[in-house]
Amino acid sequence: MIQFKDLNLKNVIYYWSLFNGYGKHNINITAMYNKDVIGFVNLNRRNSKDYEVVMLGAIKGMGHKMYEAAMTIIYPDYLIPYRSALINPVLYSTYIKFINRSDIESEPILEDDPDYVEISLTKENHWFNRRYKAKELFNINTVFDKTRRFKSRGHAFFLSIYDNNMEDNLNPDEYIK
Repeated sequence: MIQFKDLNLKNVIYYWSLFNGYGKHNINITAMYNKDVIGFVNLNRRNSKDYEVVMLGAIKGMGHKMYEAAMTIIYPDYLIPYRSALINPVLYSTYIKFINRSDIESEPILEDDPDYVEISLTKENHWFNRRYKAKELFNINTVFDKTRRFKSRGHAFFLSIYDNNMEDNLNPDEYIK
């Protein structure tokens, strides 16, 4: 199993592809290190300036890099957390760190915005009704995957982390940052 501390991040390639599904414009990003999948993210276009993070899975420590890849590919648009439900509470620390990072712009989603979701605000979920975007492109290696051959590998990786019905299910604790 590859570990984040062993990666040379200059050798990570983020393959991305476009597709239409569920009546929306979607982007899939698969992070590859040599021949191994180390992360996957699926984005849905919400409106003219926002992409929603619908699925994200990565080896432990790689989650924030997947968000950075997404922000680079959709630049200058914003990322917003999945709107249909609160995401895994373990993952919210990445969004909280983004609020304080100088290289990421964050703005609140106001109550009159269609993407606002009514939730009980606590110190743990103040990150939820916010948009996030890179102030400048991150220096990462992205490649448009016009054949979408990496999409299926990335999706299989995601399912192997989170689908309890898979025979060779991986331990999610190894993958959640």
